[in-house]
Amino acid sequence: MPELTFYRQARHDGGIRTGIEGDGENTLLIEFLEGSPEHQDDPLGAALLWYVDLRCRGENLPIEPDDVKGWFLRQRNVFQEGLQRFADLISAGKDDSFPLRWSEFHGVPDGVQIELVCSAIRRITGHELANILREIGLNFEDYLLRLAPPEPALR
Repeated sequence: MPELTFYRQARHDGGIRTGIEGDGENTLLIEFLEGSPEHQDDPLGAALLWYVDLRCRGENLPIEPDDVKGWFLRQRNVFQEGLQRFADLISAGKDDSFPLRWSEFHGVPDGVQIELVCSAIRRITGHELANILREIGLNFEDYLLRLAPPEPALR
């Protein structure tokens, strides 16, 4: 079954990677914001502090980058509302192990399953992770609009 994953990741060096991956292996769209220059020689610089994945599965998901971006833009309210609801849940306290998984999205297109998977490292609290989820929801459309196909060497 076709899969698409929107992801946003923060690194120890301050770098932020946002993208959409198809079928768990093909980077379709990406944006990478470099981290702090003073951390670029740090062997832990690329280590993740947190990540948020919106994993989608369904028979009729698009596969071409422009179509994929358009699909996520059309579903943005589903994702934004879901990110907010899950943020509210974990900021109230959630006693789970990582990664956290949640799939109670409203308004999902027929034949599509969506799962939010997120994790935090280095003692980021549930409250901080909730704020990250809210921030992604608030800026979801902007993040999508900035994504571009990867350079050929990255494919």
